Amino acid sequence: MTPRKISQKKSAIGVDFPAARSITRRNLPTPNVMQYVLLVYLDESKFRSLPQAEQDRVYADCTSWHEELMKSGHSLRATGLHPASAATTVRQNDGKFIITDGPFAETKEMLGGFETIECKDLDEALAIAKKFPGLRSGITVEVRPIQLVDEPTPGPRLPRATCKA
Repeated sequence: MTPRKISQKKSAIGVDFPAARSITRRNLPTPNVMQYVLLVYLDESKFRSLPQAEQDRVYADCTSWHEELMKSGHSLRATGLHPASAATTVRQNDGKFIITDGPFAETKEMLGGFETIECKDLDEALAIAKKFPGLRSGITVEVRPIQLVDEPTPGPRLPRATCKA
């Protein structure tokens, strides 16, 4: 497998986790390998308050981290997100749709991006997450197993979503 060239363009918050676009290696899971998503949360105002040199260092280190995951075959996809202020939330109440500018929850930490990985188990996924360079700057990484469409779930199963505009 030949690794893809990673773009150096930064996202709207000044950091690319590690790219402001989606990068996909393949669509089908490898047998006997678990898939996890590493959800990257940050306090946007706290991150923006860092000196520009520190923001640039985090950006460069995160890009290198992602490139290593691509080379090792662990990364399936990486996606950076625009700031939460660019979000639009859709809810339904009593059959009526409510469209709101901004994020769903009022919180300081916002989802900044995610990395989808394949590894043998949770321990390996946690070892990968612990190497995420943004952790040194107060960024949080949540590790969550991915549920494939026909995979049994350990808890109550959410209804399958259908989107009708």
